[in-house]
Amino acid sequence: MSMIFIGNYKNWIKDSWVKELLTKEGIASPRDLWLKEEQHAEDKVSESKGYSLDSFLHYTFREEDVSFRSEIDQTLPYMPKGDLNWWFTKYLPGQYLPVHRDLGGQIGIDNKNIERYWMPFTPYEVGHIYLYENSIIAPYEVGDLYLMPDPDAQHGAANLGCTPRIILNIGVYKG
Repeated sequence: MSMIFIGNYKNWIKDSWVKELLTKEGIASPRDLWLKEEQHAEDKVSESKGYSLDSFLHYTFREEDVSFRSEIDQTLPYMPKGDLNWWFTKYLPGQYLPVHRDLGGQIGIDNKNIERYWMPFTPYEVGHIYLYENSIIAPYEVGDLYLMPDPDAQHGAANLGCTPRIILNIGVYKG
């Protein structure tokens, strides 16, 4: 099963947002994210498969970590119904997110009640990889919005390119 293309919302993305995400460090994840949240169950699974989680693999920006939070909350162009949660991931060249399944159960939510969306904030280049089940999402445009049709699907990401890769991730709880 492939991800579902919803539409392109490039005109909604402000250059100042991208600049802030590029210049701020973010939370070294997963290592330092655990200082703010509990260790995620999917990280424990990755660790059991040999990944060293004492280092960091990418950067995370939660809603409260960006100055433009209210702008996103008020203007998100495609607003699914439900409780919305969003965050950014930034991958510098050589950074990655191991293949995993999101485990909503760790916070008491059945994955079947969650919709997940993915939107790149930086242009695609060869080496910018998003793997969803057996498909690689490439090429893509800044602002392309995709739905992950199966919330239990395996997915992962990597930046084998030469420029930073920034993604907006959206989770919607439909409980």
